[in-house]
Amino acid sequence: MKIDKIIKSLKDSKVEIIIDLLKLDLLPIRIIADTSSTFGIWDIKKKYLVNGWHSNKDSFKSQVATILNRSIDSKEVPSLCDFSQQIKRVTKNPFMYDNFYSESDYYEGVSLNDIKYSKYKRDVKSIKGDSDIDLILKSIRLNDEIVIDTFSLTEIIIAHQTFHTSKVMAIPCLYSQDRGVGKTTLSLAGGYLYDKSEDSYFKDINMGDGQKAQWGDYEIGTRTVVFDDVPNDSKVVEPLTARIKSSATSAGDITANKKGSGMVRTNSYNQALTTNSIYGIPLDDIRDRRIHPINIHAEDFTDEEAKRIELMNIPMSGARDRHYPIIQKILNHLSYVYMKTINNGTVNKYLNKELPNTKFKIEVAKKKASMHRRFEVIILNTVSINSLISELSDEYVEDKSYFDFLNNPDCAEISKVKNKYYFNLKTPGLVAIGMLFSDDNLSAQKVHFDYFKSKDFKQTKVNGKSVRCVRFEMRRYEDEIPLEIENTDGTVKNMMLNKGNGHIDDMNNY
Repeated sequence: MKIDKIIKSLKDSKVEIIIDLLKLDLLPIRIIADTSSTFGIWDIKKKYLVNGWHSNKDSFKSQVATILNRSIDSKEVPSLCDFSQQIKRVTKNPFMYDNFYSESDYYEGVSLNDIKYSKYKRDVKSIKGDSDIDLILKSIRLNDEIVIDTFSLTEIIIAHQTFHTSKVMAIPCLYSQDRGVGKTTLSLAGGYLYDKSEDSYFKDINMGDGQKAQWGDYEIGTRTVVFDDVPNDSKVVEPLTARIKSSATSAGDITANKKGSGMVRTNSYNQALTTNSIYGIPLDDIRDRRIHPINIHAEDFTDEEAKRIELMNIPMSGARDRHYPIIQKILNHLSYVYMKTINNGTVNKYLNKELPNTKFKIEVAKKKASMHRRFEVIILNTVSINSLISELSDEYVEDKSYFDFLNNPDCAEISKVKNKYYFNLKTPGLVAIGMLFSDDNLSAQKVHFDYFKSKDFKQTKVNGKSVRCVRFEMRRYEDEIPLEIENTDGTVKNMMLNKGNGHIDDMNNY
């Protein structure tokens, strides 16, 4: 039942006090709980409850008297209460735009979605973006490989996250090594649809400042969560990967772990990601059907365009001090994109079943098997300690001397057990690796737990001595020994002898 039908029904009642309220665009409503009722006044135009609920008739009578600016006879109170629109259920569902609705046959009668929408929502018109919007979207459109009806898939996903009546599975991920390219502006624009006195339904979780969202408070009553500035840190990326993959395919109600309250029931929500590191993209497998990454660049904008964007007065995330015309333009455009693609079968498939592969997504998946897994793969396939140092340096660091510690037997040592070679990373070596993989100073035990817990960290006999280490298999290693060869002029040349094939090589070649 819609609001216009409710109003018509109450006008037909001919009850004077009800008619007086309706003339002011105010609707009296009530919720029945057991034998008692709770009353309220609904502002039809502004779409929110005026001054909260009243649990007794006297306080409700007083509120109505104040609104109508007249005294109310006690004889009017029963009619006021009896003819108030009865509400079966009150919710705050950010995916439901109807204030008065019948959710299903389960809920008979009228239910209420008690969310305060803002001027932005009341003024939204489905209008295709002008040159300002085209400029804001320029880099996204240049780098998104999927285009449908002239729209980039990224803007389509964000449009549906902003306006669709249920969550979508697809997760846009904006990656850029450049800062200040507005990676979160589009994703969080939908938050302006809600009154600033309301809780935020679009939540920005800054993953780069140490906040790891350990509790599920951000999940409660949320429409979209933006995991912002995901760092190159497996301690953040791996738990986040598990979390978003689990919740991406959740529909309907979910449970969230609210701090101090245990598990609470709430609605499922959309997700978006931003990161300045390709290793911050939580994509380990090309078969992942949930995440759509694109690589955007500051260099896509000329100096004049960058200056023009600055002059658009795009607010800082969450600013609500006044009305921002550029935000209204963004919301209008997202509404236009949504309305144009809502019935598109390809869009529905991509957003709710399986995202397409792209060249960039394949590149990320190949590059992004997490840092410690690549470390293990390089060790597994290396042929010598010097080539190991060289390959690790090429993969991880610009300083080519960083991995020289692996040549120090106090840090690492190669051993042979039953015709198999192993790389034994000792306590100091683990600490050094931890400094590479994390910004924190980790103990060897913590490095083992965070990155190599599938392997034992224990006392092991290495070349006759018992040391505590983590052991990695070296499947292609060719045993070498250092060899000094004296030249005719008396100088000594350092060489390496491959014990397998007898080949001698100059150590300067490594």
